[in-house]
Amino acid sequence: MGGISTSSRFSEIGEESVNVTSIDAIKQGELKEEVVTFIKMDIEGAELEALKGAKQTITRDKPDLAICIYHKDEDIVEIPKYILELNPRYELFLRHYDVTAYETILYAVMPRIEPYELSDIKWKILTRILEAPDEVMKAFTDIENPVIYGMGNLTAILVKEMKNRNIYPLCIIDRFKKSGCYEGIPVYNIAETESFQNENISVILTPVNDISEVYRSLDEYSICGKIIPIWEILGDAELSDKLKYINRL
Repeated sequence: MGGISTSSRFSEIGEESVNVTSIDAIKQGELKEEVVTFIKMDIEGAELEALKGAKQTITRDKPDLAICIYHKDEDIVEIPKYILELNPRYELFLRHYDVTAYETILYAVMPRIEPYELSDIKWKILTRILEAPDEVMKAFTDIENPVIYGMGNLTAILVKEMKNRNIYPLCIIDRFKKSGCYEGIPVYNIAETESFQNENISVILTPVNDISEVYRSLDEYSICGKIIPIWEILGDAELSDKLKYINRL
């Protein structure tokens, strides 16, 4: 190991030596029965070699990864390339945390859900509303100034059941639909609507995935208020926990 303090790095011509082993070797030993869910590395330029020493573990357990990629110029290319060679389903995110060239982290995250599972969850929510509309709608009576975000099947059912009970959302907001009207309710494309400065509104989210993108859209267009994902209204703790995990909330 060569260098001093923050300039230290793994090197073949260093003056210090350290004992190392691979993650795969550890996994095959004392952690043989454990599932590895997260690996993070800040090891002064040895990250790629360490990833190669974790090949079996990453391939088998598919852990999320947080890997420093600023120690060597080539790491910003070679490390993402190697991770995708191990599993092309990893989603990659890059974050920089310092005003200097240091502290650049690559996050490799496995998708939390398969497409067919997402369809099952949407169907479960839809079925719950259709089978117990009075119970679900009862929760809406305590929601102040409701605004629905998203224009899909869930919104269509919600609007129908709300109107049956004389509960009217202020409007519907959507990223993809054109502004207009649905069942007498104003519909706004989020890029065309004026900002809601009234913090008393409650934004009910009908999408069940990519919620972080929804939050970013609301923030970009200065839409204020209380944010309520639809699954939190249903009172199903297991479903709520699963969707929070899927959306990394």
